[in-house]
Amino acid sequence: SFTFFPNPANNRLWIRADADLLELARFELYNSRGQRIPVDQSGSSLNIQGIEKGIYWLKANIGNQSIIQKILVE
Repeated sequence: SFTFFPNPANNRLWIRADADLLELARFELYNSRGQRIPVDQSGSSLNIQGIEKGIYWLKANIGNQSIIQKILVE
């Protein structure tokens, strides 16, 4: 499983997970209108600097499974 913190987040969103799982996962961020927002993944974090304040949905894809988490950007 994944833990995303801090939530709410400002410039960077950290991801806590087993190293093997983190290596396999691909992350996608969506705004409240369902539009995909590009983010840069660097190891165990996502750079969300410059993203508008609001509510987003972070989707973690691992093979044919997905986990979705609500994220608040301040």
